[in-house]
Amino acid sequence: MSDIPIPPPIPYAAWPVNRNDQVIVASHTFGRHLIEYARNYAVARLPANLPTDQRTVAEKAVFDALYGVMMILDGVTGRPIDDEHQVRYTLLAQVDNRYVEAPIATIELAPNGEGLCMAIHGWFEGDFGRQATDADRAAAVTKASAAHRATLAEKVAKDAAITDHLCPHCGKPCPTYRKTCRYCKKRVSS
Repeated sequence: MSDIPIPPPIPYAAWPVNRNDQVIVASHTFGRHLIEYARNYAVARLPANLPTDQRTVAEKAVFDALYGVMMILDGVTGRPIDDEHQVRYTLLAQVDNRYVEAPIATIELAPNGEGLCMAIHGWFEGDFGRQATDADRAAAVTKASAAHRATLAEKVAKDAAITDHLCPHCGKPCPTYRKTCRYCKKRVSS
C-alpha cells in the first residue's frame, strides 16, 4: 500500500452547528492529519527497494503503533501510575482563526469523543467522513472574508480611539509605542 490519498478537509465555516456533529467532523479532520503527517510520513521513509512482504509488515507495524496510541487516548488500555491512581489523556481539537489570537472552538476528541479506535480503521481505508464540496469551500471563503473584515475593522477602531498616528506603509492607526504595524507587519520605528 502506498500513500493513502487525503481529501481536503471541510472548511470550518461549513462545519455543522450541532456539537455532536462537530465532534465527528473534528475527529475526521484529526484523522486526515494523522494519516498525512504520521502514517504517510512514516511509510515514505521506508526504503524504496524494500521487498513487498517486508513493506507489508512495516506498514502493518505503522498501523499497529498508531492504533495503540488511539487505544491510549480512547481510554481502552489501562493507564496506571501506582496502586491507587491512573492517568487520563485527553485529545482536544482547538480551532484557531488566523486573525484572532484566541481559540474559537475547542472540541474533545478523546476519550469522550466518537471513538478514535473505530475511526482509525476507516482512515486507513481513506474514509474521512463527509467530503468538502465546492459549495462548502465557497461558503467558507465568503464567511472567512467577512469575519476577517469585521475583526480588522474592530481592531482599527480600537487603535483609532487611542492614537492619531498612522502607519506610513498602510495608513492604518499605529500607536507610537509599536515597533511594527499590527496590520501590514512592517517596521514603523527604530
